[in-house]
Amino acid sequence: MSPAAIPVAERLAARSVRVGDCLRWTGAHNELGYGKIKHNGRKVGVHVAAYEVSTGPVPAGFDVDHVAELGCSWRDCIEPGHLEAISHGDNLRRSPLVGHREIPHDCSDTRTRYIRRDGEFCPTCTALPSVARIL
Repeated sequence: MSPAAIPVAERLAARSVRVGDCLRWTGAHNELGYGKIKHNGRKVGVHVAAYEVSTGPVPAGFDVDHVAELGCSWRDCIEPGHLEAISHGDNLRRSPLVGHREIPHDCSDTRTRYIRRDGEFCPTCTALPSVARIL
């Protein structure tokens, strides 16, 4: 049986481990540390697939975000209670706050930020090794 023929909920459960309060994906990841899975005929973030399995479709124009207020800053966390659908703008506004606990610096200063087609980035964070960026 091809992996795509196995229900996504089963694939998520089979390739995840509990780390504290988070449920971490152990399968494929992209270069930014997000877990990836094929779901409904397209490759998506595992957090998106997990949200759709537990809650339902992501509303149009919304992104699935990890809730940092609950202590979740892992980009491959698929714990349903750590995920919420928010507007793309809110997701961009929140993103600089995730993953900076280990390497303190001020990434809120707009003079030190730059914008790329796929979003706004802090050059300090971008220069860090990807393992440090996803802590």
